[in-house]
Amino acid sequence: MAFEHESLVGHLYIVGGRAISAPPPGALCEIAPQKSARSRDLETFFALVLPNGDNIAPTAFYENMTRFAAERYFSTTGSVTAGLREVFNTINHNLIEYNRSAKRPYEANIACAVLRGSDLIVGRVGSVVIAIRHDGATKTFPEDLTDDESLYIAPLGVQPIPNVKMTQYRVMTGTRVVFGDSSLADLDVEKINNVLMSVDIGTVLIGFKELAKLHMQLMVAEFVPPDSESNPLIPEVQSSAELNKAKSATKRATQEMNATITTTPSAEAPSTTPQSPPSDVKPSRERRKRQNVVGKLIKRTIGRLALGLSSLFSLFGIFIDRLFGTSPTGESRWFSRPAITGAVVLLPIIIVSVIVVLWLAETDVTEYEQCFAEASSRYNLARSPEIIQSNRQTILRAWEQVLSQVAECRTLRADDPLLDGMQLEGQNILDTFNQVVRREPIIITTLPQARITRMAHQGQEVYALDSANGRVYQIVLSNDGMTATRQPVPIPEMRAGATASNIQVGAIFDIAFSLETNRLIGVDTNGVLVDCEMRFVQCTAQRLLGAENWKNPIAIATWSGRLYILDVSSTSAQIWRYEPSGGVFASPPSEYFGGASRPTLPGAVDLEIDSQGSVYVLQSDGVIIKYREGALQNFGFGAFPEGQEITSANSMFLDSNAISQSLYIATQKQHRVYQTSLIGNFNNSYSLRDESLLDSLEAVVVKPGANGDLIYVGSGNAIFVIPKGD
Repeated sequence: MAFEHESLVGHLYIVGGRAISAPPPGALCEIAPQKSARSRDLETFFALVLPNGDNIAPTAFYENMTRFAAERYFSTTGSVTAGLREVFNTINHNLIEYNRSAKRPYEANIACAVLRGSDLIVGRVGSVVIAIRHDGATKTFPEDLTDDESLYIAPLGVQPIPNVKMTQYRVMTGTRVVFGDSSLADLDVEKINNVLMSVDIGTVLIGFKELAKLHMQLMVAEFVPPDSESNPLIPEVQSSAELNKAKSATKRATQEMNATITTTPSAEAPSTTPQSPPSDVKPSRERRKRQNVVGKLIKRTIGRLALGLSSLFSLFGIFIDRLFGTSPTGESRWFSRPAITGAVVLLPIIIVSVIVVLWLAETDVTEYEQCFAEASSRYNLARSPEIIQSNRQTILRAWEQVLSQVAECRTLRADDPLLDGMQLEGQNILDTFNQVVRREPIIITTLPQARITRMAHQGQEVYALDSANGRVYQIVLSNDGMTATRQPVPIPEMRAGATASNIQVGAIFDIAFSLETNRLIGVDTNGVLVDCEMRFVQCTAQRLLGAENWKNPIAIATWSGRLYILDVSSTSAQIWRYEPSGGVFASPPSEYFGGASRPTLPGAVDLEIDSQGSVYVLQSDGVIIKYREGALQNFGFGAFPEGQEITSANSMFLDSNAISQSLYIATQKQHRVYQTSLIGNFNNSYSLRDESLLDSLEAVVVKPGANGDLIYVGSGNAIFVIPKGD
């Protein structure tokens, strides 16, 4: 496959108001060398490196930088944008490393572009200006040359992660593009447009020279069809491909032209720059003769090939006529029947379709390689000393970009161990900064077609409310609390539709274990309370008085033998308090919130009570409101890592142990269980390696274990255990 366009390239280098008859030291145009990556074979690379700041490096410094940029780009694989980002990141890293030990630190502005077919992908770091004239219009990059914020961005050698700006243009024959320093921004876009409309590239350079003031460095490229003749007024030089010793049989795709404009030296200021030798020197007679002989041989060969092809097509025409034409008697041949004709027409279509399908089936490999290359680039950048030694936000942002790219690659290939390693390292670093304890998933049990919304525990047993089926399950744990000793079974009389004490049980909305009575309690929406002695699973039921006044009961809690029911409506909220009498709740409830100023609590989701009788109401947005004897108390979260505050919540558990008093808040949206003190100070947060397992997280309880507390969470139909390890 041949190049779609060749590139005629010219340079302008003005210092102190005088034109220098040499290209700017940081200008380069190069086609892919022999040892480039396969995907880069038909690409042309442009680069312009410009000094920045007070310290100007020697000329060789910028020449080496552009050569390194080309070598680095042609060694990469994947997309053009990924390759350019790799170039910018690597050069920036090397420059920062150099500046660490150098007495005079250097900075650089850089523009790189890649011509791939008819697409020109351009990237810039620092105050570099690109202008392109295409299809009758001139565009600049950045678009607004009067906006200093978009023009003067940080150069290379300043920030650990360079601020890369990229764009893409569609080119055609005659498109002209100029890469220049910030002095281009001093010119009106109309003037730039008029110059780019000049008759040839040499006139373009003359136009920019006339507009220049004291300093200007630029490189101009014009895209022309292959084999087109260059302007004889512009002296030609070797392309960078020849300088890199590309294959002698490969025709140059880019003719780099030294179109530096020189002025006639005056007597007052004689020029010290040697004049370039004329480029229109005719080749020797022997060379011209040899070229004529070769040309004649090529023409003869092409002519013979054309005659052979014409004979082949003639035979093909006779063959078609014999098959589908009429016989000498005027009758249609067998092959001209509609079915046969349709088959002949459809066969190529089918073949092409199969080829397209096979090609599409293979594209995921290429796409994955590109994705993996970008992930590797981000991974290496995140592990670089510049990132490691920078501030917290920079480190987090770098590793978040790694995990984001890894997640994208996993959609293409999920079983790559290299991606696993990147994800594990990145997640561990983020968790360290965010104070997240992340464990491998340990599943206790799964309940058939269940939705676990509430949990309770006592001793070596955990109880789970399945709201989808209206059941409460008993799960018996092993001594270490890490497994279930038997298949969980539903409690017969604690389910919707069951009968206990001749009372039919409805939909149970919450459960709790009463330490005073040592019984499991469940309450349904109709006001039926079922309590069970769990050693022999014996249950009784009673109707709670005053249930007809409930609006929307959502949670229960017990304290000192009392039963508290959180009832929330759209206009008001109440906590109904039932006093025990003779082992039952025989009296109507009292109102926890008295008087006319009752709270509304429209987003309440759960209720807990500590050993002192303080009531904690959890809101769906993660806020906890604390009351004592109906009066509002001060409570607020604090000491959370930056960006890790609780923003949503589903349920909570209060650990009233005198030593480990804590609140545990389960948040489905954030895939976490947060642990705080009873005054709201952050202690830790917990999650699983595979956070998707907590997509349906709704319930949490905590119990002591042999090696520290164990957190049990209900997500969907599964119960997981997360060892705290403290």
